[in-house]
Amino acid sequence: MSIPVKKGEHPERMTLQTMFVAGGFILWVILALGFVALVMTIYFLLTVTPRREIPAALVKRTWMQVQDGEIREAYQMCAGRDELVAKVFRAGLKMHNHNRYVIQEAMESEGARGATALWQKISYLNNIGVIAPLLGLLGRSGA
Repeated sequence: MSIPVKKGEHPERMTLQTMFVAGGFILWVILALGFVALVMTIYFLLTVTPRREIPAALVKRTWMQVQDGEIREAYQMCAGRDELVAKVFRAGLKMHNHNRYVIQEAMESEGARGATALWQKISYLNNIGVIAPLLGLLGRSGA
């Protein structure tokens, strides 16, 4: 989009400073949302990882204990852990005296709860991604 210029005048150069002035308050809100999204993304990349939620050592140890018939020990090991897979194992081990389908249902329910908790963390990024472009459509108010 070009700025109309009268004959004999030189067009004003668009600098970063003029863009910030032209953006007004809405630009600062969008920049703040972008910064928050960047910080949240870095945080989630460092904390929500498969290695964190499904540690291989825990899976292997639990599997070996279940195969050896040490259900109580496997349950106690999972009871002190906060990882998603530990919660799923704990739900299944708690129902170890029930039918296979009851155990499967308990584990699936716990997995769904864990997935919902992970999605709730990430949904803030989704909200920022939806709101920021809409704020950009407002443009500078009072211009």
